[in-house]
Amino acid sequence: MNVDGNLGDVPFPDGHAASYTHVTRGMCKELARFRGRPEAPELACLAQMDWNRFTGSGDPAATACSEQANDMAEALVTLTHESMHMRGWADEAYAQCFALQEVAFTVERLGGSRQEAAAVASYLLSLQPFMPTDYQSSDCASGRLLDLHPETKAFPTEAVPGPPPAGLYGPQL
Repeated sequence: MNVDGNLGDVPFPDGHAASYTHVTRGMCKELARFRGRPEAPELACLAQMDWNRFTGSGDPAATACSEQANDMAEALVTLTHESMHMRGWADEAYAQCFALQEVAFTVERLGGSRQEAAAVASYLLSLQPFMPTDYQSSDCASGRLLDLHPETKAFPTEAVPGPPPAGLYGPQL
């Protein structure tokens, strides 16, 4: 399946999101590996790091952990990101920001622990500065426009991850 160099894709025929997504075989394999184990050893190191300080280099332990966990974490956020497109969010920055806030829920729904869920979300948030600019928004931060739970300081996820808020659907194109 060709998704034009992307890890996933949701078509928007006639300006409306399709009710399905395409993801690459690599993403499917990582998701299957995640679901097939009671624990994901690839993700274990994520909880040991302070991802708020991650700069992409300089810390060998963080860099090694990133290399170990990235494929699985990327698959989890890709699935979540594409689900945001299926909710009607065509804009990549919106879909990505909402995915960062909902990936912990995805991790738990697929069998991960709450600790894994929070660690994956924190790690993925630390990677945002390295994402293409169309996947970034200055409004994707605690208390900003795209914060799904501005009533709390918790970001990117709540203490108890939950589904997207009712009514979180994108505009029609």
